[in-house]
Amino acid sequence: MLTLVYTNLYGLIPRLLWPGRMVQYAGAVLALVVSFWLFVGACILIAPRGRLMVDYPATFSPVNFLETILLPLVFIGATTGIQVFRRWVRDLRRMSELETRHLREELTQLKSQINPHFLFNTLNNLEVLTRKDPEKASQILFALSDILRYQLYESNQEWVILTRDIDNIRQLLTLESIRRDQFSFTITLGTTIGQQTVAPFLFMPFVENAIKHSAVAEGPSFVHLCFAEENGQLVFQATNSKSGRPPTVSPGGIGLKNSQRRLQLLYPDQHTLTLTNTDIQFSVKLALQL
Repeated sequence: MLTLVYTNLYGLIPRLLWPGRMVQYAGAVLALVVSFWLFVGACILIAPRGRLMVDYPATFSPVNFLETILLPLVFIGATTGIQVFRRWVRDLRRMSELETRHLREELTQLKSQINPHFLFNTLNNLEVLTRKDPEKASQILFALSDILRYQLYESNQEWVILTRDIDNIRQLLTLESIRRDQFSFTITLGTTIGQQTVAPFLFMPFVENAIKHSAVAEGPSFVHLCFAEENGQLVFQATNSKSGRPPTVSPGGIGLKNSQRRLQLLYPDQHTLTLTNTDIQFSVKLALQL
């Protein structure tokens, strides 16, 4: 019986079952079982009478016959089932690891698209201000260094403290207020906003979109942000003024589709995104289940 089990466990399963040769495996199992039956029958017929404690012809009943027939099938079925289950668990774990690795790579690519977008815009503005207003250009460089420090060293973590992410957004809006005349912004924080953790740069695409589309041909422009906690949800709202003409989209912009995809990966079935578009302003409301 041990020979039967180990032959199936270390011979037939890895060489025939795992490669997918099902017909050959079934034939080999059948041959193995038949060999076992012949061996048991030979032992019964050849055993000398009177020398054994059991008289085989007297005790060999139909029940014994069925046990002899079914026993090897039970052992082979049990060992095959265990190996298939172990293989299934191992493959499931491997698939889960591959899926997690794929999601991390996709999230890294999505996040990496945010940094160049912001950096290119800031450098273009800085190049103009260097000639026109060196003092403002110096202020922008100081704020930019803090933003880049956050992007290079702190945002590499999977989660960041919400208030630190808001500070980074405040620096970005400060840069825009220095660069652009008649631009104002407000950031309103709820009383419970503090040490909550979120994915880095989660709100940055919406803020960049608000800045880009808040520029109007004439008159003041604004961006208003609000962070609050309501019923166990983190609620973020961004409202910006709008221009009467269609906005131009610069190459490399991440867009709302990119943000929605990142939200689906980070907060599956745990977020609600609402967009409101009117003639004078555009609003984004994002609710996250913490």
